[in-house]
Amino acid sequence: MELNAIGSCQSCPVLEPSSECASGEPRTPVPNRDALGLDPPSYFWGDRLTNVSRMDIGDHIGWIDAASIESMRVLGIRLSPDAWRALEVSAANALR
Repeated sequence: MELNAIGSCQSCPVLEPSSECASGEPRTPVPNRDALGLDPPSYFWGDRLTNVSRMDIGDHIGWIDAASIESMRVLGIRLSPDAWRALEVSAANALR
């Protein structure tokens, strides 16, 4: 599943170990980070996606669950309707 693919790059949310921005504003924690296989601590960097080289991530970046999708929506991460549906399908398939 790809959120946004552009040439040899893929756009994805950035995760950060710091709970605060440089301005002191709190970051949104990733819910259920253990279930997603993320190292502690894990926070969404912000509402923007970043481009990552496909060479750096291979064929798998991680897992997604419904709580993380909801956090991304609340945070205001902008994705196409198709990308949101793909995330929801991935989260549903992870429950099987």
